Amino acid sequence: MMHYNDNLLSILVTAPIAEEGTEEEQRESCLVLIKTIPVSSAKERIVKMIAIGTVADSVKLFVRHTSEYLYFGLHNTQGRDGHRKWLIKGCNLDPTKPEKDVWMNPPLLIEDFHGNDVGSTVAFEIHDGYFYAVSNQGTYEVEEVDWTSFYHCVRFPLDNNIENAVQRDARVYRRQHAEGAIHDSWTDLTLQHDEETNVLYIVESRREWLGATSKQARAFYTSKIQFPTPALEEYLPDIGGSSSLDISRPRPLPDNDILTTLLDSSHNANYMPTPDQYSWTRHPEFGIYNRSSFTLATTKFRAYNYSCSTFIDLVEDENCCPNRSPIARPCLRLRMGSRRIGPFDDTFLSREKEKWPAKNDISMDTTPVEHTPYLDDTRYRYSEINMWPPPSSTCSCAARLHDIMNPVFQREPIWGRRKMEAVSDERSIVYMVKPSDKNMDSSLGTIVFIDFGRSNTKSQAGQNQRWEQTIGQDAKCRSNTCASV
Repeated sequence: MMHYNDNLLSILVTAPIAEEGTEEEQRESCLVLIKTIPVSSAKERIVKMIAIGTVADSVKLFVRHTSEYLYFGLHNTQGRDGHRKWLIKGCNLDPTKPEKDVWMNPPLLIEDFHGNDVGSTVAFEIHDGYFYAVSNQGTYEVEEVDWTSFYHCVRFPLDNNIENAVQRDARVYRRQHAEGAIHDSWTDLTLQHDEETNVLYIVESRREWLGATSKQARAFYTSKIQFPTPALEEYLPDIGGSSSLDISRPRPLPDNDILTTLLDSSHNANYMPTPDQYSWTRHPEFGIYNRSSFTLATTKFRAYNYSCSTFIDLVEDENCCPNRSPIARPCLRLRMGSRRIGPFDDTFLSREKEKWPAKNDISMDTTPVEHTPYLDDTRYRYSEINMWPPPSSTCSCAARLHDIMNPVFQREPIWGRRKMEAVSDERSIVYMVKPSDKNMDSSLGTIVFIDFGRSNTKSQAGQNQRWEQTIGQDAKCRSNTCASV
């Protein structure tokens, strides 16, 4: 599965070109777009089929679509700097258009746009009639002297993906390098919109060594994307968004910094004074009291939802069920934490801490000395970091949930790691677990779906393969009087 939107699902299908048993490079990939709503015939379900090429070509592939347009990108075309770039292709899904008019202009090669890992160094999204691309990489080359990191943002209209219609902003402030090194393996990059205002934001999760110390901290950063509207663009001064224009301009440098004396006229160092910072742009993983975290190896999936200020991890918890079999794998559980704007009354905070010392982490978001102070004085109330489901010994519901979330495979070796893939949105998480055998990529796996909303349809799964929370379920589970039905 590549993408889902507007009742359309895009999937990548691979098939051998020649006879069975050929090498992987001889397998051909095809992108299929299908309807998920009821249709009268199987033929009506398929909306579009697009040949991608060999499997090797589709290794770096993304798909985004609406009910009217489909865009996909391949990281397989050389740019003018000698590095591979993203080639974006788009088509119109209007069934009344003749085949020759379906494709939206020639493919668009995004120059001066670095990064090849979707979800880590680059992100793509469709929003309000535009295709957006963002990268957190400034260059492929290593700059020995540099001060500031920027996001590089690109957008173009869905109905006009020509080069002249592309808007760029290569100087969206990200961070100062002096804030500390980044643990790149923890970096997650997404584009999300505010459900209330519909404004699009860059949302990035980073784990950093703050202030060049040995202390690591994970936080979720939010930056607003702002492009001038076409009607106003011609009247606005050029602020250096396009990298093609920036080449001929002198780059700003910090004042009274001895490192500037090491630069020659051809340097590519970046600098911007830290802009005004507000508390809503940074959400630390922990408040003051919660400090327990999982390693990268045991964290199988990470996500953050901007609209509800909540992070959610899928982790392997070795301490969940100490009485499990010695050869059993660690329990898969959800780890969740959130924050909300808290009260300003210190008396209320003290009273709440005394009343609920274990259940309420009412720590306020204190700004570390390594970060620029915020202009606002907004306080945030942090929830306790929750683990779900509870240990299997808690009640019969917990035992069933553990069986559902931790599928067991026949003839699976006790060594090695399970292969896992997961995706999420604002309503649900779905992940697939495969056994850790030598044919892991081709073996069948088990899909687990976790829905945070109320289900309006009857599940087709067997009774032992599903669980649904009902009204008053929490109290029954705590007293171990729940009826696991």
